[in-house]
Amino acid sequence: MRIKVGNEIKKLFNILIDAHHNLLSLWEKGRIQDVFLLLTQCQECAMEIGKTVEKEEGTGTEMVSCLESYCEQLYQMTQISKLKQAVDGVALLDDAVRYMQKDLEDRISRTRIKVTFMPYKASMWDCMESIWEAAQSDPKYQTFVVPVPFFEKDERGNIARSCYEGESFPSYVPIISYSEYKLEEERPDVIYIHNPYDGANFVTSVFPEY
Repeated sequence: MRIKVGNEIKKLFNILIDAHHNLLSLWEKGRIQDVFLLLTQCQECAMEIGKTVEKEEGTGTEMVSCLESYCEQLYQMTQISKLKQAVDGVALLDDAVRYMQKDLEDRISRTRIKVTFMPYKASMWDCMESIWEAAQSDPKYQTFVVPVPFFEKDERGNIARSCYEGESFPSYVPIISYSEYKLEEERPDVIYIHNPYDGANFVTSVFPEY
């Protein structure tokens, strides 16, 4: 599971824990319709987590099974009528979420950190190379080198021509074509770039999407 996705799920689990506490408050006040509405919202949140987990890790995982059991417990909460039963039911919901939180932490701890290097000029690769060498030799990291296309400008700062130097990098560096690497899908944990102040560069400019 990608670390970014895991952190997003963490936030959703925290939302569920807060919702459980609100359930008891609503129950004590006799606001049963609001209780049912909140239970429905908890179920929708759990289903969203399940879809995300399945997208990341496929079907049949333990966490998805736990989420299904959690949703069943939410349904059972709609069948009770006494506050004591509500207290016990919320305790079971809390236990289920805390178990899944621990499972999530274990998954994240086993996840390799995705580091993507997005240089543009091959002649400037040397300023990234030592970082790339350290990362790609460490099993904690998964590295990608994705040179991005850029424009060269004329003496007036106008775009003169488009360039791509992916073929000019050292042969020992595994290059991935920018046309094949979908940044919004890969969502790396760390990105290294060459030119953070592109708007102030009067010689070159990376393509707008970068």
